[in-house]
Amino acid sequence: RGDEQAIHNHQKDRTAEAKFKVYSYPTLIVFNPQGAEIDRILGFRTAEELIKILEDVKKGIGTLEDLLHRYEKAKGQKTAETIDLMSKIMEKYIARADYPKALEIVAQVVEADKDNSQKQASAALFQKGYIYYKWKKYPEAIEALTSIYKIYPASEEAEEGYAAAAFYSEKLDDPALTLKMLKDMVKIFPKGKYLQEGLKKIEELEKSLKK
Repeated sequence: RGDEQAIHNHQKDRTAEAKFKVYSYPTLIVFNPQGAEIDRILGFRTAEELIKILEDVKKGIGTLEDLLHRYEKAKGQKTAETIDLMSKIMEKYIARADYPKALEIVAQVVEADKDNSQKQASAALFQKGYIYYKWKKYPEAIEALTSIYKIYPASEEAEEGYAAAAFYSEKLDDPALTLKMLKDMVKIFPKGKYLQEGLKKIEELEKSLKK
């Protein structure tokens, strides 16, 4: 009886996940009286933090609607504040699993910070890889992440992108591809923070492929 109830609850959870596009826990979704989503809060928060966020949501501060309204006023400007605003909007769309909209904002951030002077373009490309990964479009995720080194080789995300791309490549079940990506990574970043981890994984894959 207990097992049947657990299965039933699990099925209900899956249904709710699909309906509200919830892919990480904890997620708190705030609705208006008409049932439309106002905002969602991801990740663990202390009671004090949660109260403050909910108070802001009640006032309409920091919600997607608020951010979009502020962006419309600042549209066309390429200030640090405007680019930061776009990044926040992108994060809101990612949280809602609205990946097409999130990718539109990624393109706008990259265009606005083309020289990466605000360090937002490289960060947006990293998010692009994450978006495609969450969307289960793994080849596109890999392409986006490895492009960071090609476009912004001095950025913090250049190595992070390669490491993430190698990890995501395992979803394609192509060990030879993963091996190549790891070898490229240790060659490009010989003093990188993922060097030892990459070398260890290379050794494991080479042994596996020889069997």
